[in-house]
Amino acid sequence: MQNLTKFYIGGRWVEPMSSATLPVMNPATEAQIGTVAMGNAADVDRAVAAAKAAFEAFAATSKLVRLDLLYRLKAVTERRFEDLAQAMRMEMGAPITMARAAQADAAIGHLQGFIDALEELEERKVLASGDILLREPIGVCGLITPWNWPMNQIALKVMTEHGVAIDDLNAAITPHLAKLQRPHDVHFTAEGSAALGQAVVKSLEKELGK
Repeated sequence: MQNLTKFYIGGRWVEPMSSATLPVMNPATEAQIGTVAMGNAADVDRAVAAAKAAFEAFAATSKLVRLDLLYRLKAVTERRFEDLAQAMRMEMGAPITMARAAQADAAIGHLQGFIDALEELEERKVLASGDILLREPIGVCGLITPWNWPMNQIALKVMTEHGVAIDDLNAAITPHLAKLQRPHDVHFTAEGSAALGQAVVKSLEKELGK
């Protein structure tokens, strides 16, 4: 399995600001299957800045454009179904039958669910009171996903964005799954630690305080 020593920020793979790395282990065999770069606060700040820069244009995209992105992502997920299942087999130590039936397949189901929800979504609705309910992207989001259901967690959190720029902090134990699920060019995936999680919160706090 390839080493994952770069982060995807602002539409391209970049070298981390941090030089720290972590071995990725197969818990079933206790064999090392890769090496992953660990992010730090500087990586998070760079990712948040890139997400902010992308937000205005991406948030202005139409419902049809965002639906097209979801359809394309679903098609790629279906095409790479076995890659995702094998990554879960190695990173989680899961039996391949479970990795296929309970993990990779669930991601496709979630994607279809979000496609259905977005198709039915009314972005502007006049209520009975005469008030207007307007649904619009809120801003940059920092998402922390656990390792134990990585496909479900990434799908359920990232796919809800509908035009929100995302920073996704994935648990270091399943980095390959995070890379396989990268949704679009404003997305940032970093391998996790408690310190990096705190950096995500602090960086977004600074943005909210402005």
